[in-house]
Amino acid sequence: MAIKSRKQQELLGREIIVMEMHFDKAAPSNDEAKKKVASEAKVDESLVVVKRINVAYGSTKADVEACIYKDAETLKKIEPKPKEKKKKAGEAEAAPAK
Repeated sequence: MAIKSRKQQELLGREIIVMEMHFDKAAPSNDEAKKKVASEAKVDESLVVVKRINVAYGSTKADVEACIYKDAETLKKIEPKPKEKKKKAGEAEAAPAK
């Protein structure tokens, strides 16, 4: 695994890293990529957000783009919150009836 580029974004309080990862079997998941980026950059895993994993068809290497934030407060301000799944009308009514 090698770091291709690093770019500081002072106004957003983060650093963007592009890394090349090699893998044997399936393409790496976001969690696997997050762990590798955190260990390579020597930062806490909770401050890393994986933005993109690009894998060419048939290749055993992937380009991973990730953001490393300075602190958890900055991460919460900038990163969008995950969407909540909507409950279906039938499921919401059936649960209280039990």
